Amino acid sequence: MDRLDLSSLRRALETLDQGLTEYARDSGNAFVRDACIQRFEYCYALATKTIDRHLAMTGADPGAVQKMAFQDRIREAYGAGILLHSWDRWWQYRDDRAATAQGYDEHRAKAIAGNLPAFAAEARFLLDRLAEFHDPKA
Repeated sequence: MDRLDLSSLRRALETLDQGLTEYARDSGNAFVRDACIQRFEYCYALATKTIDRHLAMTGADPGAVQKMAFQDRIREAYGAGILLHSWDRWWQYRDDRAATAQGYDEHRAKAIAGNLPAFAAEARFLLDRLAEFHDPKA
């Protein structure tokens, strides 16, 4: 089996963790909150692309992954044991990501920021599980 390069996801998650640490110190800091949201945006994108790549690499039909609906890919990844939660949680992450592209709203930004620690835990779990598959020495 080919190995999946996890370095981009690892670095992105480190930046999100750094931002969340700062935000935990001062949750009233809109600049840090907005930086965390931006870091979430690229972590989310990398996480979903990494999930797709892993499913394509480990599935019987690599092309089938691209034909699957997003929620089905998440359910498949959950069934494979690489996610903490299935669509029951990932719909919220997807909704949060979509909301970040629809314009700025202070109330929504605070709500998204409140969801970021759960997403970060999910992404760390994903990274750890994928490292077991693709980089067992990490």
